[in-house]
Amino acid sequence: KASQLTQGLLAFSRKQIIEPKHADINDIIRKLEHLLVRLLGEEVTLSIDCKEQPITIFADVGQMEQIIINLSTNARDAMPEGGILSIGTDTMQVEGELGVEVTGEEKKPGKYAVISVSDTGLGMSKETISHIFEPFYTTKDVGKGTGLGLSIVYGVVKQHNGYINVYSEPGSGTTFKIYL
Repeated sequence: KASQLTQGLLAFSRKQIIEPKHADINDIIRKLEHLLVRLLGEEVTLSIDCKEQPITIFADVGQMEQIIINLSTNARDAMPEGGILSIGTDTMQVEGELGVEVTGEEKKPGKYAVISVSDTGLGMSKETISHIFEPFYTTKDVGKGTGLGLSIVYGVVKQHNGYINVYSEPGSGTTFKIYL
């Protein structure tokens, strides 16, 4: 646990050494499918919708796996009565000088790989959303979580010069979109 906590803090602070290489994000997700099914349990249905053509990114594969696992674990916890977790990939072209706003930041023009992770869970209020990427912020009971999962996701995405967006409303589930 101490090792995982240290790795999480390093990832959040963007000081963890990354070993990026060209990889197909679809392959990364498909290789995780068996693990995710076991992680989610019987109550949650996993739906994976990856594009047929490869979507190559330049990233640390282990950290991309960590992002998917962290988001999936949070989704499972947000669906105590069960539900559907959907993971998908796509590409997006951003034109122009300003790009589009994502989490208050302007995205640079170019082609992006987009990973979306959606659940049919409890959803979050605007107040909760405003804090979810803060380290040690958690809505879970004491002893149920460190509050580092989403801050690690945020740190890894930033370390890869990417962007993350979250869409959620109470009772309507949550969608995270990661742009790399």
